[in-house]
Amino acid sequence: MVLRLTRAWLPSACFLSALQLVAGQQGKKEAARNAVVHTQVHLGKPNDMDGFGLEVEIQVEGVEDQALIDAGHAA
Repeated sequence: MVLRLTRAWLPSACFLSALQLVAGQQGKKEAARNAVVHTQVHLGKPNDMDGFGLEVEIQVEGVEDQALIDAGHAA
């Protein structure tokens, strides 16, 4: 069974905050000003392990700087 939470606002808010923080630190505040983050969270039981698995898909709109997005992910 897989539970899909299509309105997962918490990962969106966390990633957006990290992206905006990193943009400010790099002097690229304007680059993240119009950023919109969409997420989908998937919970399920993987076939190859015990317990549950968690997968988060993240889409970022309004930011063209891939290095900035990667830095937000690493933050």
